[in-house]
Amino acid sequence: MSDNNSIYCPNCSQRTSIERRIGWNGHGYVYEIGECNSCTQCFLVKRSSNMSIVELHPHALAKPVDDAIPTPIREDLEEAYKCQSVQAWRAAVTMARRALQNICLEKGAPATRTITLKTGKSKETKNDLINQINWLYDERVITKDLKDWAHEIRTVGNSGAHPGEAEDTLPVAQQDAEDILSLVEAFCGPLYIAAKVYSARKLASSE
Repeated sequence: MSDNNSIYCPNCSQRTSIERRIGWNGHGYVYEIGECNSCTQCFLVKRSSNMSIVELHPHALAKPVDDAIPTPIREDLEEAYKCQSVQAWRAAVTMARRALQNICLEKGAPATRTITLKTGKSKETKNDLINQINWLYDERVITKDLKDWAHEIRTVGNSGAHPGEAEDTLPVAQQDAEDILSLVEAFCGPLYIAAKVYSARKLASSE
């Protein structure tokens, strides 16, 4: 964690400086009650002997999620970051996968598809994420690079959601969670955040 007082508040997720309320020493660490300058929430700060921050309780989010991202997707990503902040790597990648599927649905990927049974009859069933990602690519909503990223998010997300004995999955480590969250963030960039920046520029130039 950072060695200065600048953090993302565990309560309001805003960048803030810690205001110290009370502190004490114990077991080689310095503990203090800190207060967010934005929302005034208090939290426990654990520091090393050189006063660098070791841990916060409750845990702070890695960073806030851009409000250009639609609410259902943003809520999934916020939960993924909360999981990451408490080192719940499998839960983090599972929520990243959920965010990805919400992106697909928000961009128009079909929620259902028609399959043909062995009897020859047709049946409407839920669409899976593989087909939804490929649909976005076929409809030119995303590029091939974004499609490849999406399938990587899906694959690692499956490893988080399913036991190894039940699916063709691999263990999920810290680096996996960090990489997958970075990929989801990058995936959201051209779809939502770039559009927000462009719209703001167009509005400013028309005034």
